[in-house]
Amino acid sequence: MKVQDGKVVNLEQTIKSDQLILAKWQRKLIFNKEYIAQIISPHAYNLMINLSEGESVTFEDDRLVNTKYDSALKQTIPLEKLPSPLIEGMLIWCESEVQCYQAIVKKIYANKAVIDANDPWHGKLLTYQLKIIEVRNTTNEENSQESVRELHSLI
Repeated sequence: MKVQDGKVVNLEQTIKSDQLILAKWQRKLIFNKEYIAQIISPHAYNLMINLSEGESVTFEDDRLVNTKYDSALKQTIPLEKLPSPLIEGMLIWCESEVQCYQAIVKKIYANKAVIDANDPWHGKLLTYQLKIIEVRNTTNEENSQESVRELHSLI
């Protein structure tokens, strides 16, 4: 079966910069153009459409190359406002009055922590490798749960 809109696609995603693996995980998602552009890359959709199980595609993404570090996104927050337990280097979700965002815990003190919401890969040219593991039709349960678009696990 080939990758098409509305199909469940199980894929292995690897992100590298300068041949160093930055992340690798397996994703299972309901394939559609807007979602693929949002979670992977705008280029990914056209490269993935019509791939079959076992096929892979590799491409570079330069969207972060020219991004600048924003010191305002590095903040010291009281521990009671952060999830527990915290570990330095941990990725957490934070909420402001305007949005939700990801941040990395940089340093933990007795009653506060320093978090950084800058993209950890800013300034880097990223290379994506996407390997199609499985393509299938959605089940009735998956069709009825519109809000569930993706499951993923680290490899």
